[in-house]
Amino acid sequence: MSRLPDLIATIEACYRVEQPSDDWLRNVIESLHWLDDGIGIFGFTYTLSPSFELDAGPIVQVGCPPQIREALHIAFQNGAQFNQAAYLSSDAGAASLMPGFAGSENQLRAHERGVVDSWGINGRNWDRRNAVIIINRTALKPPSPERIQLLKRLAIHLAAGARLQRRLEAAEREACVEAVLTPQGKVEHAQGDARERDTLRELAHATIARESARGALRHEQPEQAVSAWQGRVAARWSLVDRFERDGKRYVIARENEPAVAGLADLSSRERQVVASAALGRTNKEIGYDLGLADSTVRVLLARAAKKLGVNERSQAIEKFLSFTS
Repeated sequence: MSRLPDLIATIEACYRVEQPSDDWLRNVIESLHWLDDGIGIFGFTYTLSPSFELDAGPIVQVGCPPQIREALHIAFQNGAQFNQAAYLSSDAGAASLMPGFAGSENQLRAHERGVVDSWGINGRNWDRRNAVIIINRTALKPPSPERIQLLKRLAIHLAAGARLQRRLEAAEREACVEAVLTPQGKVEHAQGDARERDTLRELAHATIARESARGALRHEQPEQAVSAWQGRVAARWSLVDRFERDGKRYVIARENEPAVAGLADLSSRERQVVASAALGRTNKEIGYDLGLADSTVRVLLARAAKKLGVNERSQAIEKFLSFTS
């Protein structure tokens, strides 16, 4: 019987953010070795302009042969139209599933180097500062719908880690720490919004769920373990390990909300929910990202739509985009 992949190892790597960007991304890529088809995995951080022009950071690659490595930058400078389609399509999927891929110059260039298809894990943030991981494939066999859903969850953690890693590089390292807990969920310190009683309860519950995911569950039922470790707590905090000099471990809650500007009539949480919906995510995917129940997501979307003077989800998204583009 083959060993199940350690999906939690990838999530853990996403939150090892107190290191240089290239090292952080390399650790995430290495944790995905079970997806390597023999011709490597690579990734990069990137920024998209409002016109969808791509500004990619250095490519970090693991196991890519030289002939593939040399073509990476060329293949992913695709032009605004392709970048827009890739960014707005999904958090995860296969190139062969994207409209316009078959017969394209990119496909022909990839085929010349033995890459028949590629799977993507696209950590998208609303401010368009993101990270993507590309898994080279030697056969034209897109991932199953179940695997795509799993990769989408990994993409949500990749986006959260990229957002947090960037913030830590740009600001004081203690600036966004709002709570400190033991691995058992005991709150040692809290400040700001984290001091609310209900919030403390949510942070403790999420910490315990996170520790459960990292235990035997990660090997026995990896998909259930991934479900237990949501992207954030109460749409605000990411949980990250901190080790003291004596080796004692704590869990710190870092504020990690994405930047979503505009529409002052909407609350911060309503803006986040509508922005996530505008990226094409389902209510379930939004709930997993924000650490909210699906029913809460529905209520927030309905409330945002009412404030925007519309009734339908699609209308709320359209109006939101008109204010933020």
